[in-house]
Order: sequence, then structure tokens, then C-alpha cells
Amino acid sequence: MPRPTEATSVPRQVDSYLEWVTMRPASVWRWLLLLPIFGLTLILGPALALPLTLVLPDTEVGDLVARLSQFPGTLLVFAGLAALVLWRPVWMFAFRRRRPEWGLAGIGIAIQTVVTLLAMLAYFLIGVIEVRYETPDLGLLLVMVPIALVGLVVQTGTEEFITRGALPQMVFRITTNPVFVIGVPALLFAALHYTNVEDVGGGLFALLPYFATGALFGWLTWHTGSIWFAWGMHFANNALLSLFLGNEGDVSKPLSGLTFVFSDPSAWTFVWTDLAPTLLTGVVVWWLVLRRRPSMGRLARARRAETETAQPAPEPAR
Repeated sequence: MPRPTEATSVPRQVDSYLEWVTMRPASVWRWLLLLPIFGLTLILGPALALPLTLVLPDTEVGDLVARLSQFPGTLLVFAGLAALVLWRPVWMFAFRRRRPEWGLAGIGIAIQTVVTLLAMLAYFLIGVIEVRYETPDLGLLLVMVPIALVGLVVQTGTEEFITRGALPQMVFRITTNPVFVIGVPALLFAALHYTNVEDVGGGLFALLPYFATGALFGWLTWHTGSIWFAWGMHFANNALLSLFLGNEGDVSKPLSGLTFVFSDPSAWTFVWTDLAPTLLTGVVVWWLVLRRRPSMGRLARARRAETETAQPAPEPAR
């Protein structure tokens, strides 16, 4: 763990994790090292899990553990190297304070769950999807559900820590424009999911829902000042698809035995059926939660401008 820094002893309240960029300054070049660290993480994270996957049995439980086991290593590699390069406590890359913000995470879980279930119901009623059911093994279900829940917490937490935590801080060090602070990590988030859409066709067009989801989560993080809200929504989305109702074409079937198939299995159907709930979720979150709350990202941007203005001008050369 890195040594305590002056950022940990600042007297005033920190409202956004983006403020740590200014309050614990580091050169732009050190922040840009997060990009090669990110690339290295994509190699080393799964590599750390390789010994475990080689000894796991070729069963449903073994396959589930193998898929989820790469994320703890990914988080450890990225967080450890990032903390070493920038010499700061790990939590500063994603949180505005040490204590958890369970309230924000819970609201995110609730909203995402309701919107996703209503969208699935609407698609079923208008004939966009067909739902199929295969009776699951209840004994196996009791073993796999706890493993899946724990694994999904780690998986979504890893993705949020990197793509909505550290990488937006890196962009914020270069520019405070929210278009870039939100948009650049959203592009990287979409690129990470390219293998998810290879079977759908449509090329880069099929990545549009992932970019929209990344932008939505980034917007939430910008407004709330930490990754907790987005983490809750991300977890709820993945948990519903993994445990309750998932696409029959996915690598892993949902544990409930419920699967759906598109009546029109085209890239366009895949894109619009994913985009519609994402846009609806954004409207619901803004109306219920954010419209009466100050934007923590805007506040962090203003405080950074004040900090830079307050810095003394350099002495002229003689």
C-alpha cells in the first residue's frame, strides 16, 4: 500500500474522486502510463488465473469459476501498478472517501433492475423476443448462484474501477471537458466488449450499445462523484442476464433456465433493443435522482480551475 499523502489529510470535504487529481498532483506523463498499464493488465490478469483454470473440472461449476477467475487478478495488477506509478492509496482512483456508499449502489441496483425487467416484458409482449424455459438442476443452482453473485461483484467492480475510475481521472488530468472525461473511457469500454458482438455481425455498429452504456455509467460517475452508483447498475444488469433471463446465444446460459431469442436476429435488432433501455434508464435516473443534486464533476472542474488560477505565475527569465 502506498504511503499516506497530503491528499489524505486535506481538511475540507472531497465531493468527487476527480478532485484527487488536483489535490495530489502528478505529471501528465505519469498519468498517461495508465494506458500501457491497462494494456499489460489485459494480458497479466487472465494469465494469473491460468493455473487455476487448468485444474478446474470440466463442469458447469468449473466453467463458471474459470470465466470469473480472471477478474481478481486483473484488478490486483491494474490497481497495484497504478498506485505504484502515481504513489497514492488505491481507493482514490474510484472513490471520494474511504467508506462505502451503499445507498448509491442500492439505488443503482433498484433502478436498473426495474427498467431491465420492464423492457424485457415489453419486448416479449410485442413479439421482439421469444422466451424459452428449461428446468434447471436445483442442487446445482444452490452452488452456482452464490459463486455467480460474488464473481459478478468482482467482475463489475473491476470494470468500473478501471473504466469509470482511474481512466477518467487520467483524462481529467489532461482536460476537464466532460465530453472527453466521459467519452474516452466509454470508447475503451466498448472496445473491451468486441468479442461479445462478433456473432451478431454489424461490425463496429454493434458496439454502439456498449458505448452508450459506458457513456451512461460515466455520466453517472461524473454527477455522483464516485463509481458506486454506476457499479450498482452494472452489477444489476449483469446479474439479471446471468441469473434470470439471458440471450440463448450467449456463452453461458442464465442459471434460472430462462433464455430469450430475437424474432429478427439482426445487428439492428440487437442494437436498438439494447439502446432503448439505456436511454430510458438515463431519463429515469436524471428525473428521480440527479435533477435536484449538484453535479460533483462540475464542482471538481470549477475547483480545479480555481486551484490553477491561484497558483503563482512563474518568474520571468533573466
